[in-house]
This record gives sequence, structure tokens and C-alpha cells, in this order.
Amino acid sequence: MIDTIHALILGIVQGLTEFLPVSSSAHLNIFPWLFNWSEISESFDVALHLGTLLAICIFFFKDWINLLVGGCKKVFKKEDSLDGKIFWYLVIATIPAGILSLILDKISDKIVNGNLNLEMLLIAISLIVMGIILYVVDKRAKSEVSYEKITLKQSVLIGISQALAAAFPRSISFWNYYDSCKSFKNR
Repeated sequence: MIDTIHALILGIVQGLTEFLPVSSSAHLNIFPWLFNWSEISESFDVALHLGTLLAICIFFFKDWINLLVGGCKKVFKKEDSLDGKIFWYLVIATIPAGILSLILDKISDKIVNGNLNLEMLLIAISLIVMGIILYVVDKRAKSEVSYEKITLKQSVLIGISQALAAAFPRSISFWNYYDSCKSFKNR
């Protein structure tokens, strides 16, 4: 059972790392291991991520409504808009991401096979390697594509990168940032 202080610290870690190009999930695994706390339960992990999702939904409420309305207008009234295009790109990109995530998660579980030290080693190596990749990509990215000009191919690639993030070290932020650096001038 996780105590209140540990829960508070992990909540802060989740809040600080979720929107950075680092892995909030990796950090939620690293902190208990590093400080020799009991491992967090999946339900607590889910609760932390649901809290983040709720914050995102509240903060971007108007944007979500605009996307949903734009998506519905695209289908029912055949009206084209940026919001409608982005809504359907999100839907389409989520499908391969979801399927690939399920497959890669099973492969990841078989490799780690409950070995916490191996999992921490893989997370550490992945974070270091990805940090180096982020630095290089950020310094060398020269794309001139803006958010408004995103293509279906780019959105599907970002969706696939989310699936790759589910494997090692489960860093969705990294892969999205990586694809964004390569693709968009406004990052």
C-alpha cells in the first residue's frame, strides 16, 4: 500500500513530467525503485494518468468541443475546416497506434518478465538514448510545415510513434516531440 506522502510525491512527478518530452510513466516507475518504496499498483498509475487526462480535458475543453463539432460537420454537412480535419486525423492515427501498442506491450512484458532491475535498466538506457536523440533532432530540425498544414501521413506517423512509446520506456512525450521536431516549425 502506498502512503500519502509517496502518493503526493508521485502526483507531483506525474504533473511535472507529463507535458515534458520525458517519460512520466518511466519516472513513476523509477521513483519507487530509487527510493525503495513499494511498487505502485496499476490502479494508482491509472488514477494518476486519469487525473492528467481530466486536467487536459478541462484546460482544452473549448478546443475539444471545436474539434468534435468540426468532425461532425465534416461528416454530416460536408463542411471542411481545420478542426474537422484534425479531428479525423486524430481518430485515424489512434487506430494503428492502439493496435501496435497492444502488440508492443505484450512483447515488452515478455522481455522484462517481471524483472524489476531489468526494467529499470531498460528505462535508464532508453531515457539516456532518447535524450541524446531529442537534443540532436531539436538542433537539426529544419522543417517548415505548420500545424495547419499537417498531412494524414504525418498524423499517422505521430500515432505510430505513440505506439512505439508504449514499448520502451513508455514515453509518449518523447516520440511525439521527436516527430514534431522533424515535422513542424512551431514546436
